[in-house]
Amino acid sequence: EIKENDVLCGRGSGPNENEGNIRFRSFIVEREIEYRSTNNRGVKSNIAGDIIKKVLDGGGRFLQKINRDETKRLGLQNNTYIVASDDTITEKIKQALRQNRDKSHNTNKTTSS
Repeated sequence: EIKENDVLCGRGSGPNENEGNIRFRSFIVEREIEYRSTNNRGVKSNIAGDIIKKVLDGGGRFLQKINRDETKRLGLQNNTYIVASDDTITEKIKQALRQNRDKSHNTNKTTSS
């Protein structure tokens, strides 16, 4: 069962509109400048770890949808989620921080005529 503070890994309107994902994106925004300002992988990993801790401390989990073939094989219903691995969670956070960077760079670009 998906809870209010859970973060759904994936794309589309389901994860985007989920309350936990909205809160997760606010955590990303809080740390994105700090993340972008360093090239130190250790610092970046610590930032990701802090975001994980914030979600977990708030009662949330990082969930990933099981694909159709796997749900059939396991005899589960469609739209079944499992707790994501630590590696998947860390990559989701780092990707979100990078995507926000890319969006902010794109909005600051101007075109000349």
